[in-house]
Amino acid sequence: MKTGSALANILYIICSTMFYLLIVVFGFTIATEVFTDDGKMGPFSPKSHSSFGYEIPVELNIKAKNPMFNDISYDGYKEKVDDKGKRIFYKVLEYENPISPKDSLNFKSILGINNYRMKSDFELTSDTYKGDGYIHVKPKTAINKGIIVFKTYANFVLLIAIFFFLKNIFKRLMVNIKFSQKLYWLIQILGITMILKVSISSISNSILGKEVQYVGIEPLNNDLRYVNIVMNPHLDFDFTLFLIGLSLIILSALLKEGSKMQQENELTI
Repeated sequence: MKTGSALANILYIICSTMFYLLIVVFGFTIATEVFTDDGKMGPFSPKSHSSFGYEIPVELNIKAKNPMFNDISYDGYKEKVDDKGKRIFYKVLEYENPISPKDSLNFKSILGINNYRMKSDFELTSDTYKGDGYIHVKPKTAINKGIIVFKTYANFVLLIAIFFFLKNIFKRLMVNIKFSQKLYWLIQILGITMILKVSISSISNSILGKEVQYVGIEPLNNDLRYVNIVMNPHLDFDFTLFLIGLSLIILSALLKEGSKMQQENELTI
């Protein structure tokens, strides 16, 4: 078996597995939506359900107030007897630098790496942390519910379609790695599907983000405001997937021309 065909065979198996797995997950998600009130079937539940809401992408921003940088280490285990007379062991936590009464007045929070060993291999230097995540929301208006439900299931269906086209592309390449009209068509549709998936997510999140502009976690007692946690909805534009989609459309045009040249060459021979 040629190297190209062997690689196509491996990729076909991976894409086929993902395709059928996604179909099962999609079927399970639909079943929980139709046949359950809380989205649970035994110990399993989907990521989104009308009972607890649907996902919106947000940018997380966590900032500690008046932080002290101080790593935590584990100084072995100690033994004690609990209320029931049972012997238990617990870890002894110690700060790398002892905390003085003055530190308790000057600092509100402690930032540090929890070291399972007594030696610190890294030093934490930032008091602000950012990342991407998701929140669950239940829309109260019909239009917002329609947008978020459509986005959720359209993305799922398009992801299944992407793996469907991938498995068919690699299935053809397993047999023979050469230009063909069928291969050109599959790659072109795959590129369009990727662009469509990114576009639906970006447009939907842009509309929903105007309604949910700021999400915060704040203490009832302002004296306990040791950490600021802010979540801002963001566009969630997958530039990489969008670029791959455009590239595949261009590549499909080259394959189309290559297929024509191959046919003309075969006729000439």
